Amino acid sequence: MSKRIFCILLAVLTVLPIFCSCSNNEEPELTTETASQVEYIDISDYKIIYARTSSSEVMAAIKTAVGTIRENTSVQLAFDSDWVAQDIQTDIVNDNKEILIGDTNRVETSEKKKDLNGYYSYSISDTGNKIVICGGSSEAVVKAIEHFVFLCCVEGALKIESGLNLLKTYTDEIYSADSLMMKIASEYTVVFPILANSGELKLAESLTEKISGATGIEMKSKSDAKGDGGREILIGNTSRSDFVPDDTVPAYFDYRITVKGNKIALTAGSQVALSWGADKLYELICEDKLDITKESDTLYEYDKSGFNPICFDLSCFTPSWADKYTTPEWLLDFDEKVYAVTCPSNTNYRITMKTHRGDMYYYPENSIEAIASAILAGTDAVEFDVQQTSDGVFVLMHNSSISKMTNASEFIGKKGYPSSYEISAWTYDQLKSLSLLDSDGKKTDYKIPTLYEALLVCANRVMIQIDDKCGKVNTNSKEFLNLVLSTGSYKCFFHYYGVDIYTKWYQLSNKKNGELLEFSKLCASYLAESGHALRKTYWPNDVNTWDSGRIYEDEDHWNSLYSSNKCFIWTGRTYLLSQYVSKNCKPTK
Repeated sequence: MSKRIFCILLAVLTVLPIFCSCSNNEEPELTTETASQVEYIDISDYKIIYARTSSSEVMAAIKTAVGTIRENTSVQLAFDSDWVAQDIQTDIVNDNKEILIGDTNRVETSEKKKDLNGYYSYSISDTGNKIVICGGSSEAVVKAIEHFVFLCCVEGALKIESGLNLLKTYTDEIYSADSLMMKIASEYTVVFPILANSGELKLAESLTEKISGATGIEMKSKSDAKGDGGREILIGNTSRSDFVPDDTVPAYFDYRITVKGNKIALTAGSQVALSWGADKLYELICEDKLDITKESDTLYEYDKSGFNPICFDLSCFTPSWADKYTTPEWLLDFDEKVYAVTCPSNTNYRITMKTHRGDMYYYPENSIEAIASAILAGTDAVEFDVQQTSDGVFVLMHNSSISKMTNASEFIGKKGYPSSYEISAWTYDQLKSLSLLDSDGKKTDYKIPTLYEALLVCANRVMIQIDDKCGKVNTNSKEFLNLVLSTGSYKCFFHYYGVDIYTKWYQLSNKKNGELLEFSKLCASYLAESGHALRKTYWPNDVNTWDSGRIYEDEDHWNSLYSSNKCFIWTGRTYLLSQYVSKNCKPTK
């Protein structure tokens, strides 16, 4: 019996170490103690550094992230752009503790970008004294920022896993095999007009590139000169018979997305609106919100609530000189202005006024307020200067640089704003943040206006001369015709551009716009009655190479010009010249 017990005890002692060994080997997987073994680094004293070229979507995501982190950890992270001094430097190396977001100029970003796998790929990495957050697109960077916030707010503290090296592509999470995005990529072709300008061609290429990047399917594009390929996305005014533009072309800043048969068509009133429409179309495809199984025609109207209210209601503006002078009604009559610039006879003529950049002595030049002041003072014509933004919006500005006339120095190179003062480097949305400066260089409440706004306020009130400083205003194009028809300003172009412009516009409208034809006949009859050509304008010192603002305007100058029958006068002080005209001249009509 004792021998039997001894054998049992021996067997137990033999098995027990094995059992214990097995239990110990399995224990790390069964307990929660391993989680506490993950090493974290405190990043509460890090500073966010974002690329100076960051999109508005990325900037918005950064601000949201900073707010979320503050709410969850009570840590207020500072953030700034990668702008260094006044130079654009690349591959910068430093030992600062930084959270790098987007395509920064830090060498750590350059290295991590090499790991990305296309448009929808992003990376979040700890590289020592840097947390690098980058992506294959702005959309991917936004996703990365959101993921970073999720990872770093740990138990009420701001920390992140030491040595983190996360690489993620998230298209599989968004686009299933039967999604709209996959269907568009595999079955549709993007079509642009054979006579496409560079903008339409670029939009077609951009759309195919984004859809291809999102799906991994190589999408194709072609011109409308090639045969109908069945399922197509039409960009702009293609020759496809069912989508030839008609009289219902969208207004200048509006665009339309139409689904009909096996076609998706994007049309717009201007190149910039077409660009906005392409972004919207891509958004609808991404979010599976475009029903391609039934016909639809959706007009997207531009939100004009941000425009200067004076454009829509001139009565809401009171010029600074209103208590000094009341303009006679006949000087405000538009038909009188049209008649007067033809100089009807040598015995019945008056001084006509042309205001230089608006009332630039009372308001910032090329502002809506300066133009409105000149109109209310009775000017016959207004000249203003036009530049173009990076996203194609025409705005009023004399110089290509915005350093002189705006407070851009407060924004340059900061928080995602451009590092250049050139207006062509700024988007329209970015320009809306700026304020115009007065003649003393002081900041005002006035904003940079669009050409659209300027034409709205001038329509049927005053004639116009556009000084095309960017070389991109084509008055003989369908787009420009749509601009003047959308703003109701087509009559404003007679004195500087002559009757010929109405003949061209009438042809561009396929001889369908009777208003253009009738106004052209009216102007021609005025010229025939006078026996004169349209008036030539004169500077007050009769030297056409000097700005009127650089010389002294007074009655002696005006008397001299008037007596010599040189009576279409440039001015920078409209209401003073208007006073002179009201005292010394009579209506011509």
